[in-house]
Amino acid sequence: MKIAFPSTIKLVTFQQLLTKGYARCVLKVSNDEHQNVGLVCGPSAAPTWDSEIPSIVPTSAPSLQPTTSPTMKPSGVPTAMPSLQPTDHPTDHPTIAPTTYHTNSPSMQPSIGPTSTPSFTPTILPTIVPTSSPTKVSTTVPTVTPVINPSTVPTYLCNVDPITRRDLIFNIIAPDVTSPEELNDVGSSANLAFEWLVGDDTYYICPDDAKVIQRYVVAKIYFQQEGENWIECSHPDYSSSPDDPSCNPDETNGNILGGTTWMDGTHECDWAFITCDSDLCITQIEVDENNVGGTLVSISFSYNYDT
Repeated sequence: MKIAFPSTIKLVTFQQLLTKGYARCVLKVSNDEHQNVGLVCGPSAAPTWDSEIPSIVPTSAPSLQPTTSPTMKPSGVPTAMPSLQPTDHPTDHPTIAPTTYHTNSPSMQPSIGPTSTPSFTPTILPTIVPTSSPTKVSTTVPTVTPVINPSTVPTYLCNVDPITRRDLIFNIIAPDVTSPEELNDVGSSANLAFEWLVGDDTYYICPDDAKVIQRYVVAKIYFQQEGENWIECSHPDYSSSPDDPSCNPDETNGNILGGTTWMDGTHECDWAFITCDSDLCITQIEVDENNVGGTLVSISFSYNYDT
C-alpha cells in the first residue's frame, strides 16, 4: 500500500494513530523526492490492555477485570447472580415484578403493583394512586392540613343565620303573645326573656320548634317574678345571691318539684317547680314559699302545641 503524505505533521499523526490501532505496522520511508512510504501491516502479537477503541468482535471469555465504562447496549440475558454493590443511579424503568429483598432506601420510581408486605420505612413521596381499601391500623395523630376546597357557605344551627333566627322568633312572639313595644322595652321582663331566648339560651331553640312560645313565657315569668331573688333554683347567672343558689325543692302533695335551675340549657320541663304532660306541655308551675316577688300578669295566647 502506497500512501503519500503532504507534510511531516500528517505523517507523525498517522504514526500516532497506528500505535493505537488494531494491528502492528512497520513504516518504510524512502528518501527519494516523492517521500514514498511503505506500510506493512499484520495482526498484533499480543492484545493491548490500554486500548481506547473497543473491539469489534466480542471475546470468547469474560474479562478478568471490569470495564471502566458501560457497554454500548444492554446484554440480552440477565446475570445469574445479583450485583454485590447497588448502582449509583436508579434504573430507567421499574421492574415488572417486586424485588425479593427490600433495599435500604426507597425506589425512585413507583412500583406497578402493591408489594405483599409493607415496607420497613415510609416512602419519601406519597403514592401516585391511592389504595382501594383503608389501612388496617389507624394513624396516631390527625391530619394537620385543612380540606382543599372549603364549603361555599357556612352551616348554621336551625339552618338559618343568627340574625334571621332572631327576626323569626320575634315575629312569632309579637304581637300575639307580647306587643313589639314591650319586647323592645329595654329592662322589661319581656325584653329580658326575649334577649335571653335569642342570645344567651344554650338550648338554642329553633323558630320552627312547637315549644318556642312556651319557653319564652316561662323565661318571662322568671324575670317578672324576680327570679334573681329566689331562695331555691335561681340560675347562678341571673341571681342576686353572692353564692350559687341551691336547688333542692321539697315534694308537695305527691308531686316531685325537683329539677334543674331555671334558665338552664335543658328543656323547660326539666326545670324545678314545673310539671309537664307526655307532650312536654306545661300543666303546672308551683313556686310557693320561694321568696317570689313581682306581679304575675295574665298571659293569654293561642298556639298549636302539637309535637
